Amino acid sequence: MRKEIRRSISLLCTAAAFTVLAVSCGGQPTETSEKPSITIMNGFEHFDRDVQQIRVFNRFGRLEVNMDEKYVRSGNSSLHVQPFGGRIAASTSNPYFVIPTTSVRFQEYAYNNFKDVETLCFWAYNAEAEPLNVGVSFQAGDIGVVGGRPSADNVQRTAVEYYSLKSGWNYVEYEIRSAYLAMHGVTVENVKGIALEFDYVWSNDFADAPDVYIDDVSLRYAEKKKMDAVAFDGEKKTSDTGVESWSVCDFEKPSQNWYFWTRMAVTPPAAQPVVKQVFAGDYGTLAQEGGQALLIGAKHGGKQKGAYIGVFLYADALKAAMAAVGEDLKNNPQNYAFKFDAYNASEVTTGFSVAFVGTATGANFTIEPHTWKTYTSLNFAELNARSDDVNNPYTQNVGDVRFAFSDYSASGNYADRPVLIDNVRIEKIA
Repeated sequence: MRKEIRRSISLLCTAAAFTVLAVSCGGQPTETSEKPSITIMNGFEHFDRDVQQIRVFNRFGRLEVNMDEKYVRSGNSSLHVQPFGGRIAASTSNPYFVIPTTSVRFQEYAYNNFKDVETLCFWAYNAEAEPLNVGVSFQAGDIGVVGGRPSADNVQRTAVEYYSLKSGWNYVEYEIRSAYLAMHGVTVENVKGIALEFDYVWSNDFADAPDVYIDDVSLRYAEKKKMDAVAFDGEKKTSDTGVESWSVCDFEKPSQNWYFWTRMAVTPPAAQPVVKQVFAGDYGTLAQEGGQALLIGAKHGGKQKGAYIGVFLYADALKAAMAAVGEDLKNNPQNYAFKFDAYNASEVTTGFSVAFVGTATGANFTIEPHTWKTYTSLNFAELNARSDDVNNPYTQNVGDVRFAFSDYSASGNYADRPVLIDNVRIEKIA
């Protein structure tokens, strides 16, 4: 075995970031070694071209070139990853790095056109005994750079799709869906970068940081790229008691993770929340519909106490359910309301507010620990009456739905406040 050679890029640095679209192939990596012909975008073979251009965020930790063949999938080297995260900054934001798809200096490094890309693929070696999470997303905004370093703690990204890496080698595939990318502001002909996110580590000692090796970040091109469309729900359901509702999302489909996007309401930003689909049973409860729910993991950040974290439901998802209701909602908006169920999985009473963008609304919603509670909005006639434009009521000009969580000062591994949301729907109330 060759002696391991390490060259570190400047890592323990303060970075910056923010949220695109596609749908994964399932949430679990595959183990297949034989794959159809693909193009290796980055095999981490050249330090200046393949590694030095990587940008790190949320006080990432360390990236190094690895040449120990045990952790190399092909070629002579791979990328050694040791994530920390934002704990050093009194925040628990997940660390991530962005691999650019183009280079001004290296003209041959040009992989930004994803028009015919079917899947993004890479190999990951988890050197730990326990499974580790890796999140895949895409850069959706420009990275401001000062003196060679990012000028903020976040860059705008798409929704994050999470995978569990077992101990040893994992092959991760991520299906590219151009319609979903476009929802998050990413042009499929010009994808700026690929982001890989890891769980934060409650330590600043490298002895406590996990060891992960990434190799052969690749693009698989299709002969004919399928035309995909955003698949919103809108299915009508009738409860055992005869209550009619139309589903906005029940979180049983992987694509529904893309219905939400995040925005920090202050500068510097509050800690980026985790927003992902999870099995409700992992949080000690049953889902209200199916087996899965949406986790909104509100983080704490002592330096930004009082700031607000915005998690938004895309208006198009709500519009699809409204269209499924049909003419009766338009003619009798007073008979319908927006509803969802929320579960407080933390140990303290948790509150957030719900507002409909484009109207003068905003209602506080508080849930006791380990309790499900149903949120019911004003009926659609009242939302129309509160529209910012009286000549363009909400049912004709549907806006995003905003869930706002207050940032808060706290400490300890269990200080974050996870909330599950499920069974988002339009319900007939009269």
